[in-house]
Order: sequence, then structure tokens, then C-alpha cells
Amino acid sequence: MLQPDFRDKVENILLMTGCPGEWLSFEVTERTVIKDAELVASTLFQLKELGISVQMDDFGIGYSSLSYLRNLPMDVIKIDRSFIHMMDTETDNPGLVRSIIYMAQEMGLKVVGEGIDTADQMAMLESLGCDYGQVYLIARPLDRDATESLLAGRRIIKLDANML
Repeated sequence: MLQPDFRDKVENILLMTGCPGEWLSFEVTERTVIKDAELVASTLFQLKELGISVQMDDFGIGYSSLSYLRNLPMDVIKIDRSFIHMMDTETDNPGLVRSIIYMAQEMGLKVVGEGIDTADQMAMLESLGCDYGQVYLIARPLDRDATESLLAGRRIIKLDANML
């Protein structure tokens, strides 16, 4: 992504494939933003012009999350799995996760909880109002064929503890 012509490359791929930008979502980590915030911000705004959704991955593990959320064109934040796992063991953590979810939603962002391993974690995130989850409990990352099979007939799985 830290290439000045990244947007042009993405636009060419969209044109060659006929894929609308709205079908794509681009994830960037805070670490990537920190490396070259000005170039990353410019690139993200350019991707948004193509209709591509922008997500901040591993939210919360960097030092400047709030300033980046305020200044970058984010649509979604993905709460780092370390916070999700701490909900099981640290009594203050659900409050921290609740605060992240509330803050993001007040900013008009959707929230994904990453790396949900247990039904309790999924139920807690659902009760806190988390929009979506990357649910290892249901399936680990899959290859293309397995993903197509899993998603046949479904585009997105809404976070719902009653699925179990």
C-alpha cells in the first residue's frame, strides 16, 4: 500500500474485472498508518473515491487510534483479538470493549470483534452492541473453495450468539 500509484493499480483491476468498488473492503493496520500517515491517508481517501470501504484492523494496539479515526476515512474498526480474549479474564476489559464499541458507533463506524473463540465471548460482544464478529468459533480462515462453499447463499453473517 505504501506505493504512490496504489490507487491507480486498484482502479485498473476494478476496470479489468468489472468489479464495482462497493464490493471491496480494504483493511489497514495502525502500524501501517504510523509508517507514513500522510501517504496512507491520501491513498485511503483515493480508495474511498472508488467506492471501496476502509477498515482499520487490529484497532487498539497502536498508540494513536483516536487521532487516526478522526482524520482517516474509516467505515469499520476491527477490535483486536487481544481485547476480545481479555474479556474472559480481566474484569475491567468488558468496559473497555464497550467503550470502544460506543465511541466507534457514535462516529458512525461499524465494529467487528476479531478472533471470537468462545460462545461467551460472542454473547458478550452481542450484548455490548458489537455489529459483527470474526468468529473462529464457527470457522477458522478458509481457502477460496471452502469460503465459497460456506457463503453459498449468504453475503454476511451478522453477529448472533443464538447461532450456536
